[in-house]
Amino acid sequence: MSRIRFTRSFRWLGIVLAAAYWIVESVMDTYVYNLGPLLSRLFTPDFNETEMRSLAAGIIIAFGFFAQAMISRLERAELRLARMNECFLGFGANPLDNINRLTMFCGELLGAKAALYDRLEEGRLCSWGKWQLPPEHDPECSAEGSICRDIIGKGIDDTVVVRDLQQTPYARSIPEAAGCQPQTYAGQAVKLGDMHVGALCVVYQDDTPPSKEDQSLMGIIASAIGVEEVRMRAERALRSSEGQLRALSSDLLSAQETERKRLARHLHDSIGQSLSAIKFSIEETLEAVHEGRAGERVKALEATVTFIQGVVDEVRTMQKMLRPSMLDDLGIVATIGSFCREFQAIYEGISVQKDIQVTENEVPEPWKTTIYRILQEAMNNVAKHSKADLVRIGLRKSSDGSLDFSVEDNGSGFDPVMAHSLHGGSGVGLSSMRERTELSGGVFAVVSAPGSGTIIRALWSRTDGAV
Repeated sequence: MSRIRFTRSFRWLGIVLAAAYWIVESVMDTYVYNLGPLLSRLFTPDFNETEMRSLAAGIIIAFGFFAQAMISRLERAELRLARMNECFLGFGANPLDNINRLTMFCGELLGAKAALYDRLEEGRLCSWGKWQLPPEHDPECSAEGSICRDIIGKGIDDTVVVRDLQQTPYARSIPEAAGCQPQTYAGQAVKLGDMHVGALCVVYQDDTPPSKEDQSLMGIIASAIGVEEVRMRAERALRSSEGQLRALSSDLLSAQETERKRLARHLHDSIGQSLSAIKFSIEETLEAVHEGRAGERVKALEATVTFIQGVVDEVRTMQKMLRPSMLDDLGIVATIGSFCREFQAIYEGISVQKDIQVTENEVPEPWKTTIYRILQEAMNNVAKHSKADLVRIGLRKSSDGSLDFSVEDNGSGFDPVMAHSLHGGSGVGLSSMRERTELSGGVFAVVSAPGSGTIIRALWSRTDGAV
């Protein structure tokens, strides 16, 4: 509460600093430069002096209002991110319930009158998520003439905003929200990979189109609905045919990686750059205030720069955890090197040795993500469980074209059978690594014993997916 009260006083701080500057200038004119009596210099300075002081005071006051606006915007973004995190953490096992929860969350977060998620199925729109719609709303209706149908059918990726909705042909296809006729519509397509499958939309009672920030948040929520769509599609397919388990699981993982990549790019390009720009602006303003001899009263602003830098660093960390951009830009060989350097910087007591005997072109694209995820999980196990001080990472290609990836440590080791039993079949991440390897067409193996270290290996033959 004290931080909120402090940040809300920036505009008054600017006014106080401007007044202090005016008084200090008057005192200096009287007692340093002998330009006249204090009261005269304070209330009736000459024209040039008045112009100079007014300009400086105006800059200081403008800084106060600017800093207040920026900090208020940051507080609002922080609150929204916290609410989004709370929403995601509240997800259950039922994807349909999660979709409905996301739809309601979108409407509340954007301050809309109502919200709806329509899924296109065999030429009809099916409402899988809705918030504040009248009870008589038909959950299934014809897609003909609907704006949601146009968003899906035309493959529109950007947020679609329609104002004066009642004056458009779409008016009859939008249900009345809470007994009123909506005036503004905003819709965002939901995608599975490159395929548009539904539309998330919100409506406003008056002419209040969503801001760019609102549209960006809407895109993130639409991506989250896309992930739930993937889950629902996979579950339906698994119930209908156990024999399709492997293929459907592969589609699920691939779609999740696609959504992670898109979300990581969005966080980097939008939120990260915006916060960096705010940081630069406040630093520039701080420099201007210091040059105006504002004194020690402005040093509290420096903590704001540190806070913003922390937010920027957190966004970058989230991006790397979701999917490192280096994997797409430079490839798996460079990514392994970067990962090892970062790992050794964090865990100084663990030495990492690399034995990379392949070029980037020798590793097929479908295997690169799998190798990176196995490396992540294996190194995480080394840091948490192995008590090792040496790790060897190998990526080699045999004479017959097979690709062999391994992570070997000299730690305490474990009994794989016992670990499988104690962890309910998961075995400290072994199940995830095995599934990823096998779904990409490879063979996974773990060799370990108490006191003998651990070797994690994944092997792909040249016919599994080599290009």
